[in-house]
Amino acid sequence: MQQPMEPESSYRKDIDGLRAVAVLLVVFYHYGISPFTGGFVGVDVFFVISGYVITSKIRRETASGTFSLRGFYIGRARRLLPALIVMIAVSLLAGWFLLMPSDYQSLGQQAAYAAVGISNFYFLGNSGYFSRAADLLPLLHTWSLGVEEQFYLLWPLLLLLVTRKALSDKLSILALSALIIVSLALSIVIVANNQPTAFYMLHTRAWELAIGGLIAFMPRLRWSTAPNIIGMVLIIAGAVLLDARSPFPGALAIPVCIGSALLVWPKANPDVIADGLSSRPMVGLGKLSYSLYLWHWPILAFYRHWNFEQEPDRFTASVLILLSLVAAWLSWRFVEKPFRKPTDSPIRLPPLIPVGSATAILIGVLVMASSGFPSRLPAEALTIAAGAADVSPLRSSCHRTNFRENTAVAESCIMGDTNSIPHLLLWGDSHGVELSYWLGQHLATTQQSLRSVTYSGCPPGLYAAISSRPNCPAHNEAVLDYILSDDSTDQVLLVGRYSRTFQEDPGDFTRGMIDAVSALAAAGKEVSILTPIPEYPSSIPHVIPQMMLRKAASEMTLPIDAYQRENGEILSLLERLGKVPGVTLIRATEALCPNGICQSVEDGHSLYFDEHHLSNYGAQLLVQRTFGAQSL
Repeated sequence: MQQPMEPESSYRKDIDGLRAVAVLLVVFYHYGISPFTGGFVGVDVFFVISGYVITSKIRRETASGTFSLRGFYIGRARRLLPALIVMIAVSLLAGWFLLMPSDYQSLGQQAAYAAVGISNFYFLGNSGYFSRAADLLPLLHTWSLGVEEQFYLLWPLLLLLVTRKALSDKLSILALSALIIVSLALSIVIVANNQPTAFYMLHTRAWELAIGGLIAFMPRLRWSTAPNIIGMVLIIAGAVLLDARSPFPGALAIPVCIGSALLVWPKANPDVIADGLSSRPMVGLGKLSYSLYLWHWPILAFYRHWNFEQEPDRFTASVLILLSLVAAWLSWRFVEKPFRKPTDSPIRLPPLIPVGSATAILIGVLVMASSGFPSRLPAEALTIAAGAADVSPLRSSCHRTNFRENTAVAESCIMGDTNSIPHLLLWGDSHGVELSYWLGQHLATTQQSLRSVTYSGCPPGLYAAISSRPNCPAHNEAVLDYILSDDSTDQVLLVGRYSRTFQEDPGDFTRGMIDAVSALAAAGKEVSILTPIPEYPSSIPHVIPQMMLRKAASEMTLPIDAYQRENGEILSLLERLGKVPGVTLIRATEALCPNGICQSVEDGHSLYFDEHHLSNYGAQLLVQRTFGAQSL
């Protein structure tokens, strides 16, 4: 996030223009505007600006004897909190009408954390594989405010320590350089092992703010054009060349931060870049940048909720951006400006800040404690919405979500009668978790069991892998080796969401399935392959209750011919494999698509806990209808 404008005595138009560039990059990225797949680097630009502006302000006031910690903290609160509190309040109001209880409860938590300035900790702790998709979290963007507010709390104390020790500028620069090196090193190391921590936390972002602080100690540059051109190129290159899959921040944030530092570095003379940044449109947008940052994201997130989790088309995105600009101007004109200069208003504004913050925290806690006020929805909608939490009780303990867990196949979970030797092994990805649980329950009735080996994003087969799961081939090879070497395993059930792997690598996927199934059949194993589970465009327990809340059409189905079109090449391959001696093809649609229409809800219960994973209820139904008649 960015630091709002400084007083006129230190005001630089080009920095406001740079704020405009930063916020545009963020908005373009969030709204999917090409080619800015890495527009999230705009936040890094804001961090560098903040470090420079705040450090310059503290140095200037310390030198003149006018600096006080109390005044500094009050000033930061006046500039950041009023607009933030208003945005939180409007979001909580909108959430009452648009959000499901679980989402509204989450919003209450987000609001409370954001009002305290620690929302980055909330999002760090809620970034798991099955948490609500990030693009549906209305206050997700406040993580950067949390980082900045924590920076504002600690940074002046560090600078005062440097000042009171009477260190020269040269030694101060060395101290800041050491901080930059340590924080950057932490960012590089942590991003490789725990990207959410590197992304959300102050200790891995401090170097970006400190780079801006370092520039505040530097003399003016005599050259203007070359540093500014290089700086702008580095920022735009990051915004275009990076994307959501990049291991960011870490080393990949260095060019953007260097580029930002070059642009904020004071110059002796203006140049074409500085003139462009100082133009009226850029300065005007820069003044709105804080409020635009605050409003553009919840407007988009709430639109997604209203549109049943679907993305806006180009025209709609343009309208939403325009609406964000209007909201930003209103926030700047009627909230930011009065609180920035409270003497201009007859109302005693400063006391409203702690009152507003306390109210936001209180309402957030109330929404959280009430479980999102489920009484807003009819009972049948709540039953369907409960499907979002209807997962296997063993999902957290018997399912791998990352390769670093490194669980040996022989140590995987036994389902069913655990006193019996498992003769069946379920080899699958996350689509097999609930299925293995209920299949185990079914086998327990005849004193049998199965071994469940499931790994998120890794459907059975050899060779192929999606880009986010490069270790799938090694995992699957280990599973196949175990099956072939274990004489007690004479039956194998393959369950997977094959579509993503097929789309990324159809050749290796096809060869891998053929080779894996052929190896199993040649070893005398009885192989059963479950065809793909029908998928929907949006989360069933989220969207259908929303339809009921808004009194819209309240069902979501899928014609079987559409399912066959979507999975045509995969189904064709599985049909071929089903003709191999010893291989049986089990069609999921026979249980889930009666009369040629695939159902997402049955008897008032969601068959899915999202858009493509069967819920416990759905998995139980599939087992009863399909495997109950089979001799697995």
